[in-house]
Amino acid sequence: MARGLPYDSDEGRAYAAAITAIMSGEAYHQSAKMAGRVGTFAGYERNRQPFTRVMQMHRDHVEAIQKEVVPDDMIEAARTAWDNTLAVGKENGFRNSQISVLAPTGTIGFLMDCDTTGIEPDIAIVKYKSLVGGGMFKIVNQTVPEALERLGYSASERKAILEYIDQHDTIEGAPGIADEHLPVFDCAFRAKNGTRTITYMGHIKMMAATQPFLVRGDFQDRQHAP
Repeated sequence: MARGLPYDSDEGRAYAAAITAIMSGEAYHQSAKMAGRVGTFAGYERNRQPFTRVMQMHRDHVEAIQKEVVPDDMIEAARTAWDNTLAVGKENGFRNSQISVLAPTGTIGFLMDCDTTGIEPDIAIVKYKSLVGGGMFKIVNQTVPEALERLGYSASERKAILEYIDQHDTIEGAPGIADEHLPVFDCAFRAKNGTRTITYMGHIKMMAATQPFLVRGDFQDRQHAP
């Protein structure tokens, strides 16, 4: 949403895949450097061959990301991260058998004052928060103003749209909003006074896009790997 991309779109999935590839690639690169200082995880030697094969599979899948919808520098960063992982890992092995996982969403995100911290889209375009002393207050998704600005809306247009969302609990029907931009603001829940939502397949496709760069730990001796 912050980039002006719909969650349930090829562009959104490719962008998420590239980010996940970079994060996991950089994490394994650091793990390989750590192994050069303090040694590999227990059981690594027995798993060296399948482990290396899985690392290569991660690297190979970078080339499957839809490059035409992702900035070139992100693709290059992903390639570099996994190339470094393979090169250093070949020499040192790895300190960690698993370095990444992707949480669904939710409670932690609220505590961190984030719209979302995981694979799921934001739960709703308008949220209600309970106050410690009682009562509730309503807030519009914090990413909406950023998305509107990126999509080219002026300050006065953004103000009018945000006021409409605050009053109607939906962006559908907001003054000046282009129909082609509505998918950018789709969330997991249907808005109280709206009709749009992300289908279950949108969630599944996003998980499928990022899974090739997340660790499953399918190695022979993982019970020995911290």
